[in-house]
Amino acid sequence: MKALIVAAVLVAVCYAQPPPPPVRPVIPETFEAEVEVTFHERETHMGRGFIARDEAKNEGVELLHAMAEGRNESRIRLERYDMGEEFSIRGSGADEHCEMRKTNGTTLPPYWGWLKEAHYAGQRKVREMTLDVWEYRGPGVQFEVLVDAEDVNVPRYLNAELGSERREVTFMKFDAITPQQSLFVVPKVCEQLQ
Repeated sequence: MKALIVAAVLVAVCYAQPPPPPVRPVIPETFEAEVEVTFHERETHMGRGFIARDEAKNEGVELLHAMAEGRNESRIRLERYDMGEEFSIRGSGADEHCEMRKTNGTTLPPYWGWLKEAHYAGQRKVREMTLDVWEYRGPGVQFEVLVDAEDVNVPRYLNAELGSERREVTFMKFDAITPQQSLFVVPKVCEQLQ
């Protein structure tokens, strides 16, 4: 009888334990991705584009074709840490302009580095998919990545708040490949700034 009671208590204790958190994502820093983005600054912009990063060569680029208040706008953020420069290109055609700034160092900052300190924040249903949510909050920043439990190293959604800017990224396609070098060429509109 005593053995039966001990066994029943052990079974109850085992079932009372919360399940372990899901596997932490380890998303590659070198990738190409097709994305849909909504970002909020002074106005809301919605569009499509791509993100490409080559960690070994210290290069990154984000290209977005967006609509804001009825007008088309292109935005490119080209990170060339290998050259010690970062370029921000906005507009298109005659309205295209480029700003350059020196980078702080020559190593491309990790895109997903914050995940090492993120905590599991439960699950969220998005477009009929139940996804695991990993969240990081720091001074002036908040990041959230949503991943499928079956493929945790492929992001589905990224929500980021950096100061007053808020961005929501839907990953339509994510490939952990080395991007083509042609994606990181400094545009002609920026050449005079070098």
